[in-house]
Amino acid sequence: MLNHSRITRVKDDIYDAYLKIKELTSIPYGEFSKDYKNVLALRQLILQTAEGIAIICQHILAKDFARPVTGYSECITRSQEVGLISQKLSEKLNDLISLRNLIVHRYWKIDDKKLYTHAINDVEDLLMFLKEIDEYIVKKQDR
Repeated sequence: MLNHSRITRVKDDIYDAYLKIKELTSIPYGEFSKDYKNVLALRQLILQTAEGIAIICQHILAKDFARPVTGYSECITRSQEVGLISQKLSEKLNDLISLRNLIVHRYWKIDDKKLYTHAINDVEDLLMFLKEIDEYIVKKQDR
C-alpha cells in the first residue's frame, strides 16, 4: 500500500526546490556566477530534486508493482516501463539523473554555465513529473 503522506511530503520538497531553482535562474548568469553560494545552492537543489524523484518512483514501483530497483537510472527506466511516467518525461529525467551523477561523482569538473542553462531549460520537467505522479495516483484511486 502506498504511503500517501510520504509521497506528498516528497512532492512538496520537489515543488519547493522548483521554486528556488526558478528564483536562482532569474538572476542573469553573469551576476549568478559571481556568488559561489548561488552555484552551490543550484547544485544542491538539483541533487534534492533527483533524490526526491527517485524516492517517489522507488516507493511506487515497490508497493504497486513489486519491482525493486537498485539505482537512479533504473528507477526512471522502470517507471516508464510500467506506465508511471511518460517516455518523454523518462528521457528528460534521465538527463537530470546524468547531471546528478556528474555533480556527485565529478564535482570539481562541472561547467557551471551548463548547469545554469540546464536548470533554465529543464526546470519545468519537475512540474511535469509532479503532474504525472498525481495523474497516476488519481487513476489508481478510481479503480
